[in-house]
Amino acid sequence: MATQSDLNGSLTAFSLVPAVNLLVAAGTQTYAGVDLQDYINNVKLIFTHAGAAADGANSLQVSILDSADNTTFAATAGLPTFAAITADSGTVSVALDTRNCRRYIQGKLLTSSTTATFRSALVGVGLKQVI
Repeated sequence: MATQSDLNGSLTAFSLVPAVNLLVAAGTQTYAGVDLQDYINNVKLIFTHAGAAADGANSLQVSILDSADNTTFAATAGLPTFAAITADSGTVSVALDTRNCRRYIQGKLLTSSTTATFRSALVGVGLKQVI
């Protein structure tokens, strides 16, 4: 997992879903967990996508799951949600309060399509605590 700090060294970015082509026949794709232990307060999660069917019949659902041990992930109360995506392209963002989730988070993509190709990425930006 690559991270990159801003010019002042205050914010750190991380990737939950790398920029990929998602070819899924009515399936689910999950990605590696990200450790939020050093992040404080809110983290901004930004999802960008392109390539959904123009007819709006295909949808892509983005979920955030959390875990205490980076092994067993589940959707729990307090995690932000994204509306189902049917547009050809766009960018949406939500805030994640690190005090309302377990230590690790994971991105999950679910599509009802049997043929659609989605190009997507999910990144986060947050403030790490200084010790």
